[in-house]
Amino acid sequence: MKNVLILLRTNFRTSYNSLAKNKKLRPIFAISIGVAGLVAFYLLLKLSRFLYNLKIPLVDISLAPLILNIVMLVAFIYLLLGSFSIMLSTLYFSSDTMLLLSLPLKERDVFSGRFVFTVFEESIWLFFLMYPFFVGYGIVNQANMIFYAETLLFVLLFPVIPLTVAAFVILPLAKKIHPRKLQIIIMIINVVFGILFFGIMQIANPAYQIVGKDALTNLFSHGFSLMRFLPTNIGVYFTISLAERNILIGTSVFTIYLVISAGLFYLCTILSLSTYKEGLGKIRTAQYVKIVKRKTEKEFKGFSFLPTKIKAIAEKDVKMIRRDQKLSVSILPIIAYLAVFFFIFVVVLGKKSLGNESFDLSSFMLLFFFVFSSYMASLQIAPMLFYTESRSVWVLFASKITSQELLWSKFVIPFLLGEAMNALFFILMIFVRHPSINMIFVSVGLALFLPFIFSTIGVSTSAMFPIFREVKSPKKIIPGKVVLIQTVMGYAMFGIAFGFFFLNRLFIKIWGGTIAGIAIFVLVGILSFVVGFSLMSAGSRRLKYVEIQ
Repeated sequence: MKNVLILLRTNFRTSYNSLAKNKKLRPIFAISIGVAGLVAFYLLLKLSRFLYNLKIPLVDISLAPLILNIVMLVAFIYLLLGSFSIMLSTLYFSSDTMLLLSLPLKERDVFSGRFVFTVFEESIWLFFLMYPFFVGYGIVNQANMIFYAETLLFVLLFPVIPLTVAAFVILPLAKKIHPRKLQIIIMIINVVFGILFFGIMQIANPAYQIVGKDALTNLFSHGFSLMRFLPTNIGVYFTISLAERNILIGTSVFTIYLVISAGLFYLCTILSLSTYKEGLGKIRTAQYVKIVKRKTEKEFKGFSFLPTKIKAIAEKDVKMIRRDQKLSVSILPIIAYLAVFFFIFVVVLGKKSLGNESFDLSSFMLLFFFVFSSYMASLQIAPMLFYTESRSVWVLFASKITSQELLWSKFVIPFLLGEAMNALFFILMIFVRHPSINMIFVSVGLALFLPFIFSTIGVSTSAMFPIFREVKSPKKIIPGKVVLIQTVMGYAMFGIAFGFFFLNRLFIKIWGGTIAGIAIFVLVGILSFVVGFSLMSAGSRRLKYVEIQ
């Protein structure tokens, strides 16, 4: 236990020191993270209270349990899919893992320290993005302090079960399969697992009809059928019990959840004794992946419409993605998340025709999918593509390429990928949801302009901290401050996009659905171009002062 605490303290110090090289700037960045998190917490709290007070015609049931179901379901799926990659990277590919194993430490202590710190990292964003919905539910129902304390502990320990499930899969497989090869297998499993997960749960409970005229009523009457099979169902049950002053029942159910989580973690530590060391032994002699051009590789010529220099760099990036295993594997989780969320949209939400002037909770969820798709496809990929130039920095700056041409060339792939994802999502929405004219204009505005602004954020913020040096993986060179800035700006764009939801409701009351949709489309376009071009201009000016190491 003492060694585990020492490892945790070391990890905390390392994370804090990574915020900035300058010691004086570290507290500023830490405070900035806290302020940004509190702002997001407050906005989501206001949103949760607004949603809990909504009334759905012809459906005599409270919205609160369903909203809690949705929030925990999304968080659980996101954690479950991401936990495989997270645990594989944390346990086997951390830069100091080999150093720790050379010290007089047991593999069980190293595993426990890694696992607990990973739970802490995941619980931070859960606190800011998930806990506000519990607080809002407590405020609406005038809950006591026991409710807030137990729900807070539930949220902080929420990642334990998904991470233990991943550990049970990763540890035995890494013992038999090289962890590098296991990365690709895990990404494929993520997509297949996500689709099968929903399919099996729906077949297991035919009471919830996926498609039909009464789909929405069934959704509110029965809830998500898979919830009864997930630990999130425990969260909803004990939350409602505590809010209704059934302290004994709620606390008992919560205690059962704690026992299950602790038991799974203990079993993982036992499993690590016989598997963790063998898995690490497979990567001792292979610390890097060579980039080898395939003899049968076809030339990519899909950017003929671009200017010559921008086209050349964009085509080079496509070749890099196809050749570099590490870079392509870094992009696979993004594709996996999007594929699963598309499946959620088609299968879970079902069919429902929106009225001509309708812009309700269902529409709000549609907007979330557009924003999430743009965020994952554009903002997550742009920094990795920018920092691929660390490998060929001398060639780049010896050529006659301006900083603006470099930035716009890095803008192309994440922008087109985001547009492709949103186009697919928009087609699904047209055929599955039959949206109103208002919803079509709003959706087109978000689908068209969000990838633009997210791509410019990803490229320009990376250019503001242009540290180039030789590195095995471009993902490892991304400074912590860049990740922080992009995360804060990403959440800000989430808030602004949802702000258009409420603005659209106001415009509908004033001008009607069609004109309101056109107005939102124009406003989103103006905001995107103003913010996007301003950021690219700032990044271009900053890129002139490059530190080459």
